[in-house]
Amino acid sequence: TGKASARVAHLLEGLAAVFADPDRGRFVDATGGTCPDCPIAGDLDDPSGVWTDGTRVAVADTGNNRVLIWTSFPTPNKQPANLVLGQQGFGMSGVPTTPTAATMRAPQTVYSDGTRLYVVCEHSDSLIVLDAETGSRLGEIPVGRRPFGVAPNPDGDRLYVSNRLSQTVSVIDAKEL
Repeated sequence: TGKASARVAHLLEGLAAVFADPDRGRFVDATGGTCPDCPIAGDLDDPSGVWTDGTRVAVADTGNNRVLIWTSFPTPNKQPANLVLGQQGFGMSGVPTTPTAATMRAPQTVYSDGTRLYVVCEHSDSLIVLDAETGSRLGEIPVGRRPFGVAPNPDGDRLYVSNRLSQTVSVIDAKEL
C-alpha cells in the first residue's frame, strides 16, 4: 500500500501543479484579433470531474462546455491538452445553440473503462459515450434531470448515473453500449 499511496499522492501533486495556475492565455481568432478571455488548451473554467488511469487524464471543463484530454500525464503548469471534445477547437467555450453530435452542454463527470469514455452532461440530461482513444462519439443516452455523477459496478457491466433534480439513479447496461 505504500507504493500505491505514493503513486496517488504523486498523481494528486501533478494535478495540483497543472491545474492551480489561474492565469488565462490569449487566443487568436479567425479574423486575427485576440480574445484574452477565450480558453486555450490548458485553461479550465469550473472543472467538475477528473478521471485518470495514471497515464491519460480527462477533465470535465464544465464552464467551457468541453472535456479536455491529455494522452500522457501532464507535468508542467498549463500544459496544453491533446484533445478537446465538445467544442470545435480549443479556443471555443460557448453554449451550443443547436446541439449536435459534436457538442456538450455542461459536462460534469468523466469516467473511462479503458475502451469508452463516459461523460455526464448536466444541461442536456444525458450520458455521452465516446471512444476513449479517438474521442469519436458513439452515442448519447437520456438519463434523469440534472445528472451529476457516473460510476460503474464492480464488474463494469452496469453504470449508475445520479440525477440531482429528478432525485433518481439511472442504471445503464454497459454491455449494450
